[in-house]
Amino acid sequence: MTISQWLLSTLCTTAVLGGFVYFLRDIILAKLAARIKHQYDEDLTRLRSNLAQGEFRYSLVFKETADKILKTYQMLLEVYEAAQDVTTDWGDEERRKELGLELDRKALEFGAFYPPNEIYILKKTRHKISNFWKTLNSMVRRHGMLRQAGKGQVVNPATVEKMAKEGDELREEAAKLLASLEDEFQLILGFPLDDDKSESK
Repeated sequence: MTISQWLLSTLCTTAVLGGFVYFLRDIILAKLAARIKHQYDEDLTRLRSNLAQGEFRYSLVFKETADKILKTYQMLLEVYEAAQDVTTDWGDEERRKELGLELDRKALEFGAFYPPNEIYILKKTRHKISNFWKTLNSMVRRHGMLRQAGKGQVVNPATVEKMAKEGDELREEAAKLLASLEDEFQLILGFPLDDDKSESK
């Protein structure tokens, strides 16, 4: 075999091998791309499934939270209105007892509902609910003292005036706390504040 023949043979072999390697490279790359795409599709499907499950769980939790917040607000409003009735009515003793019993009933209902469901409410909002409750309680007690004063059991006019003023302040504070709770509940539920409220904060 001459050098030219050997050189020609080597070149042919190299060309054939190069073509074969190039062909194999295309096959390997195609298979690799297919495998990567398959893995990507599987991962994407799994992620979509997880996301859908997460959204479903979140929607259930949100609905439960919204229901508890709505019920809490409705019951607080009922107690507030009953307390307003008690503290603004100066009728006879029988009427006062009826209003007092209604207030007691609403307060007991809220007392039974709220403790096991306060987990759905933010800590700062729970603190405000507690302050609102204490304010209503003080307002009702102050009114009871004023009624006793009206019966002549407290004779000092300065004391009566002081109690009346404190009762008015407590009524104003309760109204402010209720309005603030309304805002917080609406924010938790995703409602934007009114422009005038957001500007004042």
